[in-house]
Amino acid sequence: METDLYALLDSTRRNVLRALADNVGGQLRILLEGADLASLDAPAAEFKEYMASHVRAETGSITNTLAALAPRSGGLLTEETRALLLAGEYGAVATNAATALTSGLLAPLVSVKDDPFLLATDYLTHFQARDNHGWSLRDGDPVREQDGRCYRLLVFDGLKTSDSAFICDVLKRVRAFNAVAQERDPPVRAHVSGAPFHAALATERSKREINILSAVSLVIVVVLGVWLFRSIRFVVPLIVTLASAFVVATATVFVAWGRPHVLTFVFGTTLIGLCVDYVYHACAAEDVRMIRRPLACALVTTLACFAPLAFSSVTVLRQMALFTGAGLVTTWAGVMVWFGRAGARPSRWDNGRSARCTPTPLSSGGRSKLRPSRLSFFIFLSSLFILICAGAFRIRPSSDPAQFYRPDPFLAEGERKFYELNQSAAARFAVVEGATVQEALECEEAAGVKGLSAIIPSLKRQRENQALVAELRAKTGAAYTALTGVPVRDGADARGLLDPEEITDPLLKKLIRPMCVKSGDRVLLASPLPPAGGPRSCAAAGSGVSVVEPKRELMSLFDAYAQEAYRLLGISFALLAALLAALFRRRFLAYALPVAAAVLATLGVLGWCGVQLTFFHALCFFVCTGLGLDYVIFHLEATASATLPRTRRVVFVSFLTSASAFGLLALTSFPVTRAMGATLALGLFFAYFCSRCRANRIR
Repeated sequence: METDLYALLDSTRRNVLRALADNVGGQLRILLEGADLASLDAPAAEFKEYMASHVRAETGSITNTLAALAPRSGGLLTEETRALLLAGEYGAVATNAATALTSGLLAPLVSVKDDPFLLATDYLTHFQARDNHGWSLRDGDPVREQDGRCYRLLVFDGLKTSDSAFICDVLKRVRAFNAVAQERDPPVRAHVSGAPFHAALATERSKREINILSAVSLVIVVVLGVWLFRSIRFVVPLIVTLASAFVVATATVFVAWGRPHVLTFVFGTTLIGLCVDYVYHACAAEDVRMIRRPLACALVTTLACFAPLAFSSVTVLRQMALFTGAGLVTTWAGVMVWFGRAGARPSRWDNGRSARCTPTPLSSGGRSKLRPSRLSFFIFLSSLFILICAGAFRIRPSSDPAQFYRPDPFLAEGERKFYELNQSAAARFAVVEGATVQEALECEEAAGVKGLSAIIPSLKRQRENQALVAELRAKTGAAYTALTGVPVRDGADARGLLDPEEITDPLLKKLIRPMCVKSGDRVLLASPLPPAGGPRSCAAAGSGVSVVEPKRELMSLFDAYAQEAYRLLGISFALLAALLAALFRRRFLAYALPVAAAVLATLGVLGWCGVQLTFFHALCFFVCTGLGLDYVIFHLEATASATLPRTRRVVFVSFLTSASAFGLLALTSFPVTRAMGATLALGLFFAYFCSRCRANRIR
């Protein structure tokens, strides 16, 4: 299943974020902090040894990297040298090289026979000590000093979702390392950063919470069912029906999409509440034919409630619609098959309580005496309802990703430290797209973005550099030889060109991987940008280069999804209104008003509580509407029959089962499930209350 937020991006939207997330999504970082760099060597070796069996083995050294670059550095020039050659300042370049050679200030990294002007040596020296936001390399790892502290960054790639248990062990090991940090001399502390830590911890927590909540929910269902039926015979049909519904629904979405999103199944847990109603009513009925019409109406109206989601432009909403629809149809069919052949059977489950619970009609005198108190209660209830609904005007929408996930404090501290040392890390990106790596490099060079092309120029530019060097040799070769005694051959540099796609050196591959992203048949070159207003961001924005801000893109994504959900909710209400009018004709308002009142009251309470409405809150109203209609249909269909007390108890227990199951979600550690659980429990309460009040009113 898809698990990350970027997986929600549709193909019709920009897929840069998804490509970037996939490229570095398996990257785990351990940041070591100490008083000096030497104190970080032993902990770094310890963590590397521990991680060796689970990550890609990409060890290397700067010496090996320079040795790999030297034979193919014929077209590599520093930015300063290239500018001088383009300006025709050949003498200045020759003079600088002669000064460096004779003074010994620049030790040759490439044989002077192949590199008489020390151009490759100059480039490789700049590469080794290039400006990389204050970082340099030590034994293949980025290191830096800041504010009197030294840092060493260990980066591990190749981790997968299935490695969650190991990643949690790594996190425990880091915590244990920090627990004895002060005992070291000098003290060393470790920080962690990277999506694998968050995903693994969330996975382990969700497993633990799901196991606990599932057990508690099962106990609640059994206890309430036994209290309702005075028997446990309902358990078998309930479990079989629910299992069949989930198996069919899951298989359907996997066949349709191959790899559905996990949010589909989080939302799909609401299917339990919808299915329990059908099974409880069938178990309670003396003959399932007596409730065939209400069950059919409940099925049709609930399907109509979710139907607009199937036509959404958002893939995950279509998945939710298909999952819920397939599960509901399977539940209804299972109830019909399981109970349809039973025929009439004695209703012994209530032990004669129906007669005792049947309300005794009041005499006319009794009604006249109770009328003032009933009127006062009605006025009080109406005023309270209006006051509650007024809170809907305080509702404020939110698309902030922080509303959907709150990291563990230790992980949050590590991410903050990593961000402080990398101010541009994942904040803003300049993204250049091309059919090939070379095309993207050429576009990046034309835009003036200092990304991958600032490290490895395009082959086109490298050939231009070779031509400039050939011109340098032709114009200053004889004088340079006379001055330094170093022979200069005529013609272009004989060394080869450096192609990023042919690099095998581990350190270079690690350096290039985050900057060069494959997205389908396209290549994306991504480079960090400084905060808005910086010169590089202005240059990129004016050159047709995409400037991507992950947080803003995610906010835009969820804002669009929320707007889509609200639009579909409106369509769902309109479709339900038409369907209820067709099914119940003049009694249409009796069925529609309780659901509308429940939705308004739920919005009002959320508004008074200061809850910011998100995409996930909007999804809850589809479920509240579907279950609310079930409550109304069964209540009102039974008002004219002798089964009203029995139906009321069944609906009440169904409500308690669903509300308690969803309410437990509010106790989880994830903001998304907490918000959905609280909203669903609140919405179901109002749906049940309004449907019960309407049934009493009609009776």
